Amino acid sequence: MCLLREYGDAATLTAALTQHVARRLKEDLAQQDQAVLVVSGGKSPVPLFQALSVQPLAWSRVAITLADERWVPPDHADSNEALVRAHLLKGRAVTARLVPLWTGDATPEAAAPAVSEALDALPHPFSQVILGMGEDGHIASLFPGAAQLADGLSTSASALAVHPGTRPGRRPGGGAARAGHPAANRRTGFGILGAVTMSLLSRIQTLLPDLPPSERRVADLVLHRPVEVVSAPISQIALWSKVSQPTVIRFCRRLKCAGLPGFKLKLAGDLGAGIPFVHARLAPGDDLTRLIGKVFDSALTGLARGRDALRPEALELAVAALDRAGRIECYGLGNSGVTAQDAQMKLFRLGTPTLACTDSQMQRVAAALLPSDAVVLVISNSGRTRSLLEVVPLARRSGATVIAITRTNSPLAEQADIVLPADVQENPEVYAPMVSRLVHLAIIDVLTVALALRKGPTAITRMEAAKASLQATREPN
Repeated sequence: MCLLREYGDAATLTAALTQHVARRLKEDLAQQDQAVLVVSGGKSPVPLFQALSVQPLAWSRVAITLADERWVPPDHADSNEALVRAHLLKGRAVTARLVPLWTGDATPEAAAPAVSEALDALPHPFSQVILGMGEDGHIASLFPGAAQLADGLSTSASALAVHPGTRPGRRPGGGAARAGHPAANRRTGFGILGAVTMSLLSRIQTLLPDLPPSERRVADLVLHRPVEVVSAPISQIALWSKVSQPTVIRFCRRLKCAGLPGFKLKLAGDLGAGIPFVHARLAPGDDLTRLIGKVFDSALTGLARGRDALRPEALELAVAALDRAGRIECYGLGNSGVTAQDAQMKLFRLGTPTLACTDSQMQRVAAALLPSDAVVLVISNSGRTRSLLEVVPLARRSGATVIAITRTNSPLAEQADIVLPADVQENPEVYAPMVSRLVHLAIIDVLTVALALRKGPTAITRMEAAKASLQATREPN
């Protein structure tokens, strides 16, 4: 599962990550004797360590180890072990067991076998791995340009000695980096602090509910008429919005722009990037020409954004899981139930027994009885439907793999093994179409085609046979 979450500041990221890690550890401790948490060093994780140390967990059953370690003793200022002991192994977490990487050997190469043995003795897969990224892009002592980088990305060994080089800012010493096979890590989280740019129009849409009424009028104008705003003077923008010119400036600054010129520059960049963001309200007075344009523009924008959000890596994981499956079940409720039936109709033709379940009670029973080689495809626009959130743990307890088509920041995405994101910004008006449904259907089409290509000629033959079976039911051209 690959998720991307953006936070406005480091404090918000730390709070969210703390709750996420605590929840994952608690889940594993409820099902097994020991949980394993892997953390990184550096200054950035210190607030996370401090917040975790007060979480009410059975810490005596948690083993903590490091993603990497500088090859210095624990009393050295650069020691990651010292950092963890000082900021994490305290308070309620004082009883957790630390598995250090430093062994006292003269070199990390000499220590690698002992470190590997210690890591291999821990329960696998690990409950949670938290990684950070340095300003030069390094992760877990795997530095860009390091001689050991290729080995670090391909080795199945649990420990690897890495020498970062001597470029300015690099601290001395090698590191015993945790670089094992990805399958050893159940969940990996990256905490990256810095400016990650979100589209300006998307940011406006996100901020809209919390804006003061006057600034909300400016935001509505920008979302409805972005092209005109780019070329309009501030006096005209204020007139259209029915606000003062200082209100327009305040709105621009709220979006982290120095003023209106900088705001317009970013807005023009958004408009030049492809299909523009559409937030045009449907109104009872709209004529049919305007209605057609708004509905189709909204659909086209949603599909374009859905296309851009669907990552090949996540799709590959989903296709591989479906290819291995001995059984596929598609779950959805309401509109998503109809989409689940569409998925069943397409996937069963490829040779794997597939069914759609759109009743919440039947979903619970079916999930509890799944074979371990099953895959469950769960479809939900909100990702917050309580009954579906109760079904997913039942499916995973049966050993099934759960693929979710839903919003990336939703509870359902948190529970799933693989997420295919459908982050559609729906127009909240009564007459708005369900753009999310179109994106869900498109994702299912992509899944089906990719799976058919992966299965090869046999699947293509089955699809052709299914199509041929329907020819007799149609009138000839």
